[in-house]
Amino acid sequence: MVLLGKKRQRKLAIDGASLLRNKREALLAEFMALIKPLLAQRKSLDERTRKALSALAVAMGMDGPEALESAAMASGQDLLVEVKDRKVWGFTSRPYSLAARQGASWQGDTRRCP
Repeated sequence: MVLLGKKRQRKLAIDGASLLRNKREALLAEFMALIKPLLAQRKSLDERTRKALSALAVAMGMDGPEALESAAMASGQDLLVEVKDRKVWGFTSRPYSLAARQGASWQGDTRRCP
């Protein structure tokens, strides 16, 4: 009698472990689907930052830091960024929206490549 109970208990433990493994695999697949676009965005952002820094160095060499500061102040363009945290399967996603002073706006989500 005790052996039959232990046998059922062992089968239940094995089934539970299998269920947990399947759940882990499903969560990992969903997590990877969320991460891939972020990695592509980061690569794009790194490339654009590298180009911008190179252009800034050239401009600073040609015009000097004072002229660049003056040009930056003269543009007077404000950029408003709104970021909200959102949980997806226990992971934080940060949807954001950007708006320039002239009224143009753009919305995106960190899970997708804009």
